[in-house]
Amino acid sequence: MARKVEVVPMSETFYKWTFEGKPVYGTGTYDFSGAWQPRIEGQLIECQRGYHVCRKDQIPSCCGDGLHQVEVDKTDMIVGETKCVASTWRLIRTLAWSRHDMLDYAEWCLDRTRKYVPSCTSYCDWSFRMGLTAHSPGIAHSAARQAVHAANYAGSHSNDVTRCGTDDFAFEAGWDAERKAQLDWIMARIAENQPKVTRC
Repeated sequence: MARKVEVVPMSETFYKWTFEGKPVYGTGTYDFSGAWQPRIEGQLIECQRGYHVCRKDQIPSCCGDGLHQVEVDKTDMIVGETKCVASTWRLIRTLAWSRHDMLDYAEWCLDRTRKYVPSCTSYCDWSFRMGLTAHSPGIAHSAARQAVHAANYAGSHSNDVTRCGTDDFAFEAGWDAERKAQLDWIMARIAENQPKVTRC
């Protein structure tokens, strides 16, 4: 899949997933004081060099027990299909999202998979049990990915069930629609988690 560097509007908002305050995948720690993270020098390379952040529409492409709105240095930023890579970022605010929400989201995604492809039911049940045991953000990420593949499979008019859960259906109409549904679920949960303001 081609990666590119493009001009990003200065007003665009970016987000950062974390797990237990650390990278979802990778090592190290982050500074959540609002200061800039240590700058990554040299050429940015996705999954190798740089900080992974995401645009709003890319939020469902990953998951964790923490979601943060961040400011990034857009110089030479890599903008990919599912994530962006920046040389540094700093926290704007932490959104109302927790491990409980992460697991609820994973279960919702697996329910969607069962709906699209009933034959995946045993796989979904096994996946969720394994994710709960591992206490891993990977369960939500994998469940969301499984759901978009299942949505594509269900609408593909294909009789080859072995292709369900593979990249053969990536970026078809079902994929885009399911990713939007996932984003809507995440943002609705965050809104639901916001403290209620009582006016006297």
